[in-house]
Amino acid sequence: MKKIIFMAVLCLSGMAVQAQQNLNWGQGPQVASPVVNADKSVTFNLIAPEAQKVQITGDFLPSKKIEYQGNSYETPGVADLVKDDKGVWSFTSSALKPELYTYNMIVDGVKIIDPLNVYNIRDINNLFSVLLIDGDTRTDLYKVNKVAHGTVSKVWYESPTAGITRRLTVYTPAGYETSGKEYPVFYLLHGIGGDENAWSELGRAAQIMDNLIAQGKAEPMILVMTNGNISQDTDSDKCDYIECCFTAQKDGPIYSYNGYSVYISDNNSVPMKYIGNYNKGDTVIDRIDVYDQFENDEDYDLFCSNYIIAYADDDALSARSKALQEGAGNLEKITDSHLTGTVTADSDSRLFFTIPYDEGWTLKIDGNTTALDMSADLFMSAPVSEGSHTYELTFVPKNLDTGIIISTCTLLFFIAYSFIRNRQKDSYK
Repeated sequence: MKKIIFMAVLCLSGMAVQAQQNLNWGQGPQVASPVVNADKSVTFNLIAPEAQKVQITGDFLPSKKIEYQGNSYETPGVADLVKDDKGVWSFTSSALKPELYTYNMIVDGVKIIDPLNVYNIRDINNLFSVLLIDGDTRTDLYKVNKVAHGTVSKVWYESPTAGITRRLTVYTPAGYETSGKEYPVFYLLHGIGGDENAWSELGRAAQIMDNLIAQGKAEPMILVMTNGNISQDTDSDKCDYIECCFTAQKDGPIYSYNGYSVYISDNNSVPMKYIGNYNKGDTVIDRIDVYDQFENDEDYDLFCSNYIIAYADDDALSARSKALQEGAGNLEKITDSHLTGTVTADSDSRLFFTIPYDEGWTLKIDGNTTALDMSADLFMSAPVSEGSHTYELTFVPKNLDTGIIISTCTLLFFIAYSFIRNRQKDSYK
């Protein structure tokens, strides 16, 4: 019996040793990543002794411009890591401003998340590692602070309109489960390509709400984060579920809607109050009570489904309009297929035409044919050097010359065929 017990102890000891080996305790270089230094610079490390080249890319690096099909785009910068004699690759950034940053490692051309960083997020179909540099009131909202915390639930609901089961992410404030109160509801849309996880995981909505409520800057509310990637679904389906399964206010303030680039479509018939698009850190206080101004629910519903209360930045609009006017060219002649004029460029830039791009257009600047590019996926533009220039824009449908040749040849063929047939008939006579 003692031998059996002793053998069992040895087996368990072997398992324990094996478990320690799998955890890699004390084996190989012991490094962390990312490491925030005292001066707010950050050191990134990666253990990859067999790698030939390791780089890092992220929004904390100076952006770089790339040219694609005549358009200029800004992309995150890239920096090289340096390898030491232990196979550890390292890079230290400059001092960073308080912000929530995302980044990736690039190992021999393959983009990966930082394997030493447990904080990762998904944005559409991309995975990123996350780095938070605190130090101001805005980034403090992104942190998990010592305040009362709400609950984030992933819930399913039936969408009768779409005929499928769909999912929502719902934040309820601290104390919701025991308060017995009804709460206002804030519907939060994601950007194009996102889903119901975008705001809770990428946007840190729960942390922001916890902190704002604790500071008295936000009223405790139910935050509903939807999946807007289906045109057949309606807000009525979502609202019916929230009113049924959560203690949401039905007769209080208008339901609020906000988000990134996803818009409210014609299918959305529930009264909503659109309260704008904001940058991170903006403080917004907004409340409009209009329900009591209507004699019945039908008039109220009609008002809310046909009107959007919006705010426009007049200064920004005026500045943009002025810039366009100052850079406008002089149009001298215009027909449906021919434009001529002059333009003066203060520096090397681009000449834009608010005409949909078509391969049939030909541009000549100062008498020289210049290639046209598609801009903003719609309009035409071309590079122009500093100074005054003349331009001529002419439209000839693509393959028109080929069509004319084919038509002419066909016509000549029929003329020749008819002539030969008539000669044959004459010979028979």
